[in-house]
Amino acid sequence: MRTNKYGMSACPPAQKNFFATFVPLIRPMAKRLGTNEDLILALSAFEDSWGQDAHNQKLHYWERHFGNAVRNVQDISTFTANLRKLGYNSANSNYDTTLNLVYQAVVRYKKSCAVK
Repeated sequence: MRTNKYGMSACPPAQKNFFATFVPLIRPMAKRLGTNEDLILALSAFEDSWGQDAHNQKLHYWERHFGNAVRNVQDISTFTANLRKLGYNSANSNYDTTLNLVYQAVVRYKKSCAVK
């Protein structure tokens, strides 16, 4: 198992399980939308605490309702801005910042977990 400079696992079990479960679900959706899959992975990690609840079992409904807003989007700022225009998660004033932080974690963990 790979470790970071502190001797801790570079790929924590929760993130490893998240990627194993959600990459196969999200990758085809991202391809259909022409969207960076890491953006949708970040949204999924944010919405269900890295796979800890059943929220993402309804990904196909999300794609139907919000997919056009993120079609062909490749960066996190446009991704969140387009969702905000539709009123997505409008109750959370820190949504953009928080999702950006989760996106950065997804990119980092995806690399350390050697997701292909």
